[in-house]
Amino acid sequence: MYFSSIEIAHSPTRHLITFDKLYKSEKLDHGELPEFYEHLRWVNVWYMHKKWVKENHTFSGWKNAYTNDHICIAFNGKGKSMSICSKQPNGHLFSLVSFEATAAWLDNLEINIIGRRQYQDVYSTKIILQFDHSQVFQLNWQNIDQIEFIPSGGSSHQGVQYTEKYFAITWILFA
Repeated sequence: MYFSSIEIAHSPTRHLITFDKLYKSEKLDHGELPEFYEHLRWVNVWYMHKKWVKENHTFSGWKNAYTNDHICIAFNGKGKSMSICSKQPNGHLFSLVSFEATAAWLDNLEINIIGRRQYQDVYSTKIILQFDHSQVFQLNWQNIDQIEFIPSGGSSHQGVQYTEKYFAITWILFA
């Protein structure tokens, strides 16, 4: 389910994070996400503009992440795990409501997602991402201070030479 900005406005406890304004503020087609973007700490998270994908990766799953007129997405650097955390250890707690994601190069890319509070695993789930379409995941994980996304597995998509475990997040909804 996609939440429009109108729906978010009527729910003051929800915070929809997109990455579109990075292109306007950073004036680059891709790069590392600023460490405290949207008042959270982003570890090994990068962003990429739609224009850069069109020019450099025409045949890729990246293009499927740009849904609902979004022009920038976030992704895991070097195909490794990435984390989203409170600014400080044992800091502000938040809830992960949902997010939209897609695999960049592989089919059946498995992502282990762990929600932590004060360094203790509180939630854990595995999702499977596909190369050819973006998917929305509802989690409703409450009172956490860190989320880690760990990619593994996956199978080669026909015609794609890359095998790195990259995935994209189009938007993420917190409460």
